[in-house]
Amino acid sequence: MSTIYDVAKKAGVSVGTVSNVINNRGNVNPKLRKRVEEAMQRINYVPNKAARSLAFGRSENIAVLYPFNPNSITGTSYLEYVSHLINIANEYGQQLILYPSNNSAAAVVDLEKIATSGQAWSFILLKWRTWTTEFRI
Repeated sequence: MSTIYDVAKKAGVSVGTVSNVINNRGNVNPKLRKRVEEAMQRINYVPNKAARSLAFGRSENIAVLYPFNPNSITGTSYLEYVSHLINIANEYGQQLILYPSNNSAAAVVDLEKIATSGQAWSFILLKWRTWTTEFRI
């Protein structure tokens, strides 16, 4: 697995320059930027999301809290919707964390726990319909 140090060495630049290119920060000379991007491609460098989370103090994941009851046929439609969300997130290089919940009353508490844990930086909360009709077994 390649590191930011490997990219810097391959491109002949400082680690700070590589970091600025990865995070789209700073005034990086276009020629240097291209050199760093080419070095990243040559050595198949992929930024470490865990390291980025530690550095920025938050995750770049998107949390999806959705109603789910495995005994209900209606749960399938939510999974189809979530599958579409996953595909869209992947197109933008984002990751989803799925949080199924079977208790609408606890949804806000669950969301607060997820938010304060730092596991995600944005949230999608799918709407619950009336529990008696939505999760009828």
